[in-house]
Amino acid sequence: MKRLQRRLNMPLWQAVGLLEALWNLAARQCPQGDIGRLSNEDIAVGLEYAGDENLMVEALCGSGWLDPDENSRLIIHDWHDHADDAVHMKLARARLFFADGRTPKFGRLPTHERRAAEQFYAESTTPPDNGSPVQESLITEDVEKPDNSYGVPTNPETVHTDQENVSTACIRRAGPPRPAPPRPVIEVLSTAAKGGTTPKNFSPPIEPKPLMEPAPKTGGLKAVPKPHRSPTAEADFERERELREFARVALETYPGAQVLFGPPDEVVIGKCLALCRNRSLPENEVLAMALRSMAHAHKKPSSSWMWFPTVIEKYLGRMAS
Repeated sequence: MKRLQRRLNMPLWQAVGLLEALWNLAARQCPQGDIGRLSNEDIAVGLEYAGDENLMVEALCGSGWLDPDENSRLIIHDWHDHADDAVHMKLARARLFFADGRTPKFGRLPTHERRAAEQFYAESTTPPDNGSPVQESLITEDVEKPDNSYGVPTNPETVHTDQENVSTACIRRAGPPRPAPPRPVIEVLSTAAKGGTTPKNFSPPIEPKPLMEPAPKTGGLKAVPKPHRSPTAEADFERERELREFARVALETYPGAQVLFGPPDEVVIGKCLALCRNRSLPENEVLAMALRSMAHAHKKPSSSWMWFPTVIEKYLGRMAS
């Protein structure tokens, strides 16, 4: 922290605020920690930094808070430690890794989602030397880690072997070639709704395993048999589960919903789907149309997920009239 203060000539409270703003920006726009996807100017605008953007980024690199990266240009140092639970859960649900290859934490996910995440990451990763699973394709050159609680290396000369190359990498605006940006969320949801399917990156939750209960005579454990369902009931069950997963992802990816705390609960999802039932179109298509109209009108959610059922009801009423 002291090195960042010295390089930018600012008091301690201002340097702390700058780092907090950097982490908040990453949580909103670069949850994997690949902050280098943004240009230096965009980073400065996101932090509301009024000074020279290149000097600021160079200072963050030189003091060990940003690391150069071949794929993303710049990544946040030890972002997996600084990111909050909401970032970890968002990456785990999307089956993504942090930019440095580390696996997100998924201990706070619901049981069925946690089991699915455990299975996915167990099959997709191999333990590195430090004991944390990491994708082999995402392993980058090791950099000496901070050795005190402030995250500042004792010897700044050992952070990077070539300080001149590091400065050049930090100031460079154009990163390596990246794939074309994804289609807007509302467009993806609308297309998926018309086809009666969910987007490819949706991962419907896995039905919980049978519970265990004591056997009446032997005192041991026996599995409670799975309730028998007719083919029609089973199809209805699967459709309802897919609809709920579709609605959950649609609400989470709505523009501005990232500021809300945690994921939408089952009560909110149930109310949104109930408003979309008994209409001329399927529920998922009605929900996508309502969210698209709300997004075009630049409607932003307030402080609660219950904002969505209230506004969706108003928009569906206008559409019906």
